Amino acid sequence: GRAVGGVRVGWVAAAIAALYPYLWVNDGLIMSESLAALLTVSAVLLAYRLAKVRSVAFAVGLGAVCGLAALTRAELILLAPLFVLPIALGDRKNRLAVERWRSAAIVVGVCLVVLAPWIAWNSVRFDRPVLISTNEGIALAGSSCDDAFYGRGTGLTGLSCLPGAPPGADQSVVSAEYRADALDYISENLGRYPVVLAARAGRTWSVFRPFDMLEFNEGEGRPSWVTALGLWFYYPMLILAVGAVVGMVRTARSVWPLVVPAIVVTAGMIPAFGQTRFRVPAEPGLVVLAAFGLVSIVGWLPRRTTVRGRDGNVQSESAA
Repeated sequence: GRAVGGVRVGWVAAAIAALYPYLWVNDGLIMSESLAALLTVSAVLLAYRLAKVRSVAFAVGLGAVCGLAALTRAELILLAPLFVLPIALGDRKNRLAVERWRSAAIVVGVCLVVLAPWIAWNSVRFDRPVLISTNEGIALAGSSCDDAFYGRGTGLTGLSCLPGAPPGADQSVVSAEYRADALDYISENLGRYPVVLAARAGRTWSVFRPFDMLEFNEGEGRPSWVTALGLWFYYPMLILAVGAVVGMVRTARSVWPLVVPAIVVTAGMIPAFGQTRFRVPAEPGLVVLAAFGLVSIVGWLPRRTTVRGRDGNVQSESAA
């Protein structure tokens, strides 16, 4: 919050994050979401630092954090390229391609180095190729059946959809079988697939049948009252966040690092199903944007003035 809008935005963001149920409810569960949120918000901060200063240290740090984030949730591997692509394309000071893409290459390279030991270990212990996880098979199969494509459960998942696992097979083989069955089902119901994808996105972002999550989340150990309370927080935050994005774009503030996790979360639910838990990596960005929007409404943002440096370039400064 301080990096985006100053000290006041930082304090308001911290207060919202401390109270926001969809962040703290996961800390009592043995799942990856708490680590995913921590690593993602760390990556966002490093992306802001790297955009300001083309430092090798920041590039290495961003790559390492993105690699660790991918080990918590596989779709977070998209963070690295999405963070660095605008940085490289927007670097107009360095006309040489090598200079413009150096930081991007470091980030992606370090990310892959962090992942390499896990990928290497998977390559020797499974019968089929596995990069990060075998979960994609069960996620695809569980969300590719009549219960998840039609009726009230559209966009969700169900273990009742899973076919029987091959006897004696390891998890890579089971995942491959599940994946093949899921792709067969999708190909047979391709006309319905766009509707299902829209339902998954709607459920993930609580704009389609949000109250279904009260029961669904309870099955994963989250009390229904916490999910309901989270919705009361979420919708005002979402409105503030959308307004903040518009305001930041109009005032030429960098908003891309805060938006990247939301893009990654939305892409990640395509092969899976709709679930508010999946958007946890994007929640810190939502909190910061909501804080920025709230501080803007109250009028606490520092004024931004435009001055010209000695080289003639336009520079923005903030005044308290």
